[in-house]
Amino acid sequence: GKAMEGYVRSEYGNLWETHQCRPHAYGHTWCPGYELPAGMLHGQAVGTDMGFGAYLSFTEGWVSEDEMHRVLKNISDCELSLY
Repeated sequence: GKAMEGYVRSEYGNLWETHQCRPHAYGHTWCPGYELPAGMLHGQAVGTDMGFGAYLSFTEGWVSEDEMHRVLKNISDCELSLY
């Protein structure tokens, strides 16, 4: 119940994803802009978004290379797209 309450509180007034202040929506940062034009399925787009976020975090020094690879491995282990 608490998870659903938090979700609704975050999404209320943002049904069209016009802002990204959405703590529950990891992987939905950039993909809304390329999912449909690229003809991707939603899960594919979210996987590539998460992978790109991990890579950018590494290049900015926010996570180590090992942490980035751990994220990429988790995405791959879930059989989501990375590219």
